[in-house]
Amino acid sequence: MKTALPSVLPSARDPLVSVIIPAWNSEEYIDQTLRSVTHQTYRHLEIIIVDDQSTDTTPEIEEKWAARDSRIRIIRQSHQGLSVGRNRGMREARGQFILFVDSDDLTDPHLVAECLNAREEPHDVVMYQFDTISSRGTPLESHYVHNRYSTLQILTPVDAIREQLAGKIGGYAWSFLAPASIYRSHHITFPVGRKVEDLARICQILGAADRIIRLPKVLYHYRLHAGSLLGSAKASTLSDWAKAISDRDAYIRSHFPQLIPDLVGSKIGFLGNLDYESLRQAIVFGLKLDPDSASLRHEKRQQIKQIKAHKKAEKVEKAEKTRKGD
Repeated sequence: MKTALPSVLPSARDPLVSVIIPAWNSEEYIDQTLRSVTHQTYRHLEIIIVDDQSTDTTPEIEEKWAARDSRIRIIRQSHQGLSVGRNRGMREARGQFILFVDSDDLTDPHLVAECLNAREEPHDVVMYQFDTISSRGTPLESHYVHNRYSTLQILTPVDAIREQLAGKIGGYAWSFLAPASIYRSHHITFPVGRKVEDLARICQILGAADRIIRLPKVLYHYRLHAGSLLGSAKASTLSDWAKAISDRDAYIRSHFPQLIPDLVGSKIGFLGNLDYESLRQAIVFGLKLDPDSASLRHEKRQQIKQIKAHKKAEKVEKAEKTRKGD
């Protein structure tokens, strides 16, 4: 018999949130991922793991968690890729809201609660900031344009899509919580057999929202490691990126013709559509550099700043003592 982890029982008025976790050969990280999800302060969750025919110990780890927490449901499928897993999870979801989590990432314990508290309209999409961690869970230096805001933002779909075209809103399926009705009523699914598949659909989701609320809080921790999808700068990835941009542009031309001037502006060069931070990180892996070195450099810089500040304070103190002595 399953026994749920200790929690505050949800009331009948609490909406059910479906957390969809596609998983494939994630034995190094999925235990930490499930721990972070099951320890959300908001408890009324169903946690759907769609296992893509893992060949390592991932299935055993999933089963152990499912035995501990009655909210976890495991769906097994033949190896078909991330998009099929996400689409399957959406079909099986019973919740009023959908949150995607990758099987190697971590969530802040307040992520779901913060998102639900921020929304007011039935079809509000709530976005949040994220940071980057290494395979060992240490913070990495990152410079995502998506995170460059410091106050609460409430955007219309037109404004949000304009921001996306300008590269100020990322195209990550795990960077927001959205009503399930948006996916269902607009028949939104992720393209199969391609990478960067979430970028292809981000504007459809933004366009179907009442409002897009952007929280100035880091609530998601994206793990960068050699197996990350974005940890690859292969020609096939760039080709899929171009297809995603084409899908996005076709949707905007059809549904938001007033944004065509913005669309044209974003097409000045193909590179204008690229996520430079992801590309930089891909180059780090391509050169086989240790991504942890970024955090170590950051720590070193902070230490140097502290040493300089301490020496400056000592100098000021010494000068003050000399003055008083005179």
